[in-house]
Amino acid sequence: MVGGASSTKGRSDEEQAATVTMGTTKAPSAAAMALDRARA
Repeated sequence: MVGGASSTKGRSDEEQAATVTMGTTKAPSAAAMALDRARA
């Protein structure tokens, strides 16, 4: 998952782990990427 892996700035290890875990399912993955975009 490129989005989750590359947008790690300003995130805690816990958040990153959660994003990687959610990356295995499409819907949560899309939601996580949308959150990343909103926070960037």
